[in-house]
Amino acid sequence: LANIYFIFVLGVDCFPIFNATPIYISCLPVIFILLLTAVKDALEDMRRRRLDNKVNNATCHVWDKNANRFRKMMWKHILVGDIVHISNDEILPADILILRSSAEDGNAFVETSNLDGESNLKHKTVPNMFTDYCGEDLTLEDSFLKLRIASTLPSKDFNDMRGSMEMSGRSESFTSANTLLRGCRLKNTTFVEGIVIYAGHDTKAMLSSRRAPYKRSHAEQ
Repeated sequence: LANIYFIFVLGVDCFPIFNATPIYISCLPVIFILLLTAVKDALEDMRRRRLDNKVNNATCHVWDKNANRFRKMMWKHILVGDIVHISNDEILPADILILRSSAEDGNAFVETSNLDGESNLKHKTVPNMFTDYCGEDLTLEDSFLKLRIASTLPSKDFNDMRGSMEMSGRSESFTSANTLLRGCRLKNTTFVEGIVIYAGHDTKAMLSSRRAPYKRSHAEQ
């Protein structure tokens, strides 16, 4: 709609009785504006694609049950059920349920400024049934590979993280206090290890993000 004036002039010039200037001259402003808009949109798309590739190609450590150790994997390849190792100051690649913490009391702290803009640290904790596995001197137990989890469907609500888990004949429910969300940054904690509950577009960070709005002037609205 911003170009309606130029289009109107171009339409008028199509009639010989109103043709004050050659039609190719009347086309120049419209062509120039359309080309300028196309270049601007192309540059924005390229910038967005570079940012997407940077995120998708970021790596974290994921448990390889065949090699019996953690190995690096790109975020875009992480799946629900994978066990990830997050070190201090690293960003979470998915929504996870905490299984272990370097702190013996099972505590962990995260910064959520990427999600809600708040810089104060949030306190998280390992579920009670896993506290015996916490500590820097302990290693990942094989029993974690047999863990069964049932959780709510993916949603935008950051506080809606509920479910239940069962392992070795024991069962317990978990809440948002036991989970870490994609985009959070681990702080003041040497490491945490957790199992992926939601990955990719099912994470709360992705569900709550909106498409980039098409920018228009107020005159067009």
